[in-house]
Amino acid sequence: MLNHNPIPRALHRPMMVMGCERVPVLSLAMICGGGAIAGLMRANVLTIGLSAAVFALGLWGLREMAKTDPRMFQVFIRAFKYKHFMAARSTPWFRR
Repeated sequence: MLNHNPIPRALHRPMMVMGCERVPVLSLAMICGGGAIAGLMRANVLTIGLSAAVFALGLWGLREMAKTDPRMFQVFIRAFKYKHFMAARSTPWFRR
């Protein structure tokens, strides 16, 4: 009989920040935070509000993306790296 060793959920659960993947959320936060700081430097309320709106809409989009596939960004980056090695063709004799 085989041994049954349960794998803890924390070892295979995707790492999420605010319900999204880490890299896109932190990139969005840095871009919007930079825009907000630039708005604070000039005392421009419109820039600060626009940065907050872009962050809210971007976070909503990233959460929807994470609901579909929690590792979608990692899959996209891997596919982008292998684009030249694995062409999207059905057979080697495919003609354009």
